[in-house]
Formats: sequence, structure tokens, C-alpha cells
Amino acid sequence: MKSTQIDLKKRGYIDDKELQNYQEMSHTTMVLWINDPDPVKRSIAAHYLDALLKEDIILLIDQLKKEKCLYTRIAICEKLQTGNALTASLMVKELGKIGHNQYHALPKRSSAKKSYPLPRDIIARYLGKMDTVIFPILLEVLETNDANQISEVLDAIGFMAFYHPSLATKENAEKIYTIFDRYQDNPLLIWKGLTCLSAFPLQETKLILQGYACQSGVLRLEAQRSLHLMMK
Repeated sequence: MKSTQIDLKKRGYIDDKELQNYQEMSHTTMVLWINDPDPVKRSIAAHYLDALLKEDIILLIDQLKKEKCLYTRIAICEKLQTGNALTASLMVKELGKIGHNQYHALPKRSSAKKSYPLPRDIIARYLGKMDTVIFPILLEVLETNDANQISEVLDAIGFMAFYHPSLATKENAEKIYTIFDRYQDNPLLIWKGLTCLSAFPLQETKLILQGYACQSGVLRLEAQRSLHLMMK
């Protein structure tokens, strides 16, 4: 059944034409509206706040943490996606902390997607869609000891590199390779790493994937899937 306009408004939906009616509103108003009880006002604020200004980025992220309305969540994420290195540096701190859609254990089967799977973590999803200038910030997360954040950032790294092949350099790939030594006892991170490697079609990548392709279970399937993607 198609949603009515009232239903859409309750979820924070506002079309581009209507948005134009608010382009002269003050920044002060938008700062107030991002916390307004009306989800449409929150969506408007998300559209007009500045994803390059630290104070606004923090407001957007703080609202995203508690936002329940679908279209308002999308508006906030799409605004954050337009940000720069500062935006990304603040976003990576929230990897794995917003929502409950992340993988917390090794899945029973490999992804059925024929391209790179969209990250499930909402922050990782939009980091992966940002300008490639923020790629070094994603790689820096791999050097931390936060397994939860590393798990999600691998998705963002792989997604961005898959759609921007110029990022798939030997130097960048070597940062991914370290995960397999550091977290050899963490099947979930190994699985995420195998998926990520599908975006790095290099000889050493191939050797790593071939090694896991000889094992059993879902790691074997994921390695085979990544090898197949690399051959395309």
C-alpha cells in the first residue's frame, strides 16, 4: 500500500521543491530545528546545516544517534556524505555505534551480491560514499586496536576502493594485509578482510585469497567470491 503524504511527513520526508522555501532561513534557526519534535523540520535543518563546520557536524552526528524517522536519517547521512576530512574524522569515531544492523558474528553464508556489498553500519555506508580525499582517514582506523571499528571501516574501505580503482594501490593494500596477522583469531574480521580484498586486484591479494579458498566454511566461500570479483 502506497504511503500517504501524511505518512511520509511523519517519517521526515520533504521534496526538493518544498525545501527551496527554507533557503533564506537563518543558521540559528537550523541549529534549533535539528532537535525539533517535527521530523520535517529536522530534515530541513539537516539539508541546510554545514557539513564542513565542526559545530554543525557534531549536531548532525548527535541527532543521527537518536533519530528514528527514516527520511530524516537519510537527510542527515546525505549531508554528512558531502563533508571533508574533518567530517570524516568525526564520523569514524562513531563506527559501529549507531543502529543494530552490523554483523557481530561470522555469517552462515557469503554475500550473494554480484558487486561490492553495501556496508550495513550506517556510518561506514556513508564514509564509503564520500570523496576519496578522506581515504587516508579510513586507513588510519586499521592502525588502532578497536576491533569493532576496524570491522566496520573495512567495509567502507573496500566499498570506496572498489568504485575508485585508483585507490587500490600496493601501499594501501598492505594496510589491509596486516589485519590477517593481527586478527587471525577473529573470524569476523578475517571475513570482512576477505571481502575488502576484492577491491585490491594485486598478486599478493590473490595469494592471500587463494590460501583461504582452500579452507572450509564461509571464509572459503568469501575468498572464492572475492577472487571471482577480481577476475571481472
